[in-house]
Amino acid sequence: MEIFKTNKILKSCFAILLIKVFLFGFFIVAAQINEKENKIEASASVAESKEVKKESKKPADEKYNELKIALFEKKEEKLKEEEERISLAKKELEEKIAELKRLRSEIENLLKKKEEKDEKKLQHLVKIYSSMKGQQAASIIERLPDETIIEIFLRMKSDQVAKILPSMSKERAVKVTQLLTSKD
Repeated sequence: MEIFKTNKILKSCFAILLIKVFLFGFFIVAAQINEKENKIEASASVAESKEVKKESKKPADEKYNELKIALFEKKEEKLKEEEERISLAKKELEEKIAELKRLRSEIENLLKKKEEKDEKKLQHLVKIYSSMKGQQAASIIERLPDETIIEIFLRMKSDQVAKILPSMSKERAVKVTQLLTSKD
């Protein structure tokens, strides 16, 4: 059955998807932080130039010190705001990571249940075909896809497979045998 191959592919695809979603969210947050830092620097330089124009009447040293203090206070205020935004972004990112981990676990559990269910179905088919005569089982099994035949034969006892193979067409029996020997 093709589902045995696709489960591994589904797992890989989902893991890649989770990683992409995580990285996409991380890079968006980083870009927003960089953009805000640039805005802060630009507004600080504009504020600095406005302060210089307003206080041109005071002595130079006094104006410079007041300007420096005002600029420092603005930068400190902006830094606090940015720290709060970064803290919120970090919290959101941690929540997203936790949600992704929860989803991953849920998907792994669902895949495990599906694999167990598929295995039970295969074991049931093995019991059915094992209880049949070789020629009867061969006439049905021969019509199944190669992968399904391989999965059934791998779960059957060798003496049961030995009763079925001779009743299959020679071409199909050879092909199935080759597939059985090349199966990992």
